[in-house]
Amino acid sequence: MIGSTRIGRLTFWSLLTLPSAFVQPNAMFAQTPTVALTQIKVDGSEPPHFSNWDSCVRDLGGKVYDESAAKACLNSIIATKYFTGGRIATEPYEKGEISVVFHLEAPSLRVSRLDIKVPDSERERLMKWLSQDERTLRTGDVYQRDGEFATWFGIDNFYRAEGKHVGISETLRLNYQDKTAVLSYKILHGPSMPKEAILPPYSPPCKEIVGILNLTGVDDYVPIALIDSLMKTQAFSCFRRDSMMHDRSVLENSDLFKDVKYSVTGPPNYRQVYVTIVGKPLTVKEVSVQRYGAALGIPLPSPEEFSVRVGSVYSQSKAAADINYLKHVYAKPGKTIDVFEHEDLLPGNLLRVRYDVLAYDSTQFFVDGKEVAPVSSASPSTD
Repeated sequence: MIGSTRIGRLTFWSLLTLPSAFVQPNAMFAQTPTVALTQIKVDGSEPPHFSNWDSCVRDLGGKVYDESAAKACLNSIIATKYFTGGRIATEPYEKGEISVVFHLEAPSLRVSRLDIKVPDSERERLMKWLSQDERTLRTGDVYQRDGEFATWFGIDNFYRAEGKHVGISETLRLNYQDKTAVLSYKILHGPSMPKEAILPPYSPPCKEIVGILNLTGVDDYVPIALIDSLMKTQAFSCFRRDSMMHDRSVLENSDLFKDVKYSVTGPPNYRQVYVTIVGKPLTVKEVSVQRYGAALGIPLPSPEEFSVRVGSVYSQSKAAADINYLKHVYAKPGKTIDVFEHEDLLPGNLLRVRYDVLAYDSTQFFVDGKEVAPVSSASPSTD
């Protein structure tokens, strides 16, 4: 047990040098500490966690520290082809607790190709956008998992800033024989959305920033997507008093709600905007589904299958049930399904509700030409 043995010996000898009056009778028989935190630190290219190679590290957390289990975990990790060696260190955390750190050595894989499959005119703007973040991967870089996530996140932010939902399909190929990494991205363009405020380095820093936009006080009758379309203020946007006045005026004068409360708290570097709305019942006039990508090949569900129906009163909980239902209807092996909700306000305070369904290839991960099955179809590095 590297680290904790050393710490234990230092504690032991310090106790021997203290005057006997300060040595407690049970000090030499301290209980085995609990693992409060586990960490992995990699020197080299850390592979994605899709193959679940790190599950035994997570399993140590929250339990009494077991040195033999930790060593067995380290041995199982080194037995994969991803790592060449490693060691375990323990560090004091809080009283009776420790953190366990796995220091792993891995080969350094160079990015030999990074391909984003978009039209040339779009690629030029996208690559210029990504170049603003030094953490994104570039050809010739050593592959790093954090860099892979920064690249995926940067691509997603590019389209959000332009007001577009997209599906991002990534293929990652790690070759431990050639010491190379190849990353490919395919972009499925989906529906339009309100343009989102993006954090630095993709935008200038704000003197005052909206750290929190809290809509948890909005009741079930109120469509969140409709609120987003009415308000100028966004989470992580620059805080502007004219936007605040606009939002308050639009919400209070819309005749859609029984009561609106809009408040701002917090310091300039972390403004917190709280919106509380008591809604009026809004009748649904139209319900539709717009399909993108692989969803186009699957028939539309019957209107009777939806919780939000023509002539019914809208509710967030019913719409959430419809979104879960659509994810089930359009689920296919190897595909990621995203469903977005959109509302339009029609004359007479009637609602047009649309569900946008994107079905696109899930992330694929190859090691030396052999596909490694992902743990889930989540976006890369969200673990």
